[in-house]
Amino acid sequence: MIKLRPWIAVDLDGTLADYDGFVGPEGIGAPIPAMVNRVKNWLTEGKYDVKIFTARAGSASQKSLIR
Repeated sequence: MIKLRPWIAVDLDGTLADYDGFVGPEGIGAPIPAMVNRVKNWLTEGKYDVKIFTARAGSASQKSLIR
């Protein structure tokens, strides 16, 4: 039987990292320390999986950022 943990979604731009407008697909603002620490605590507790998401969009012709 697969046991799933609850998960928490965290937005990248403006929540986990500063956001001052789009500067390119690899441009990410400075970390927001309070939120970074919160995410680290959730992971350390081991009760939650954390999924980071973004509303950024791209086209199929762009180079994939997944490595």
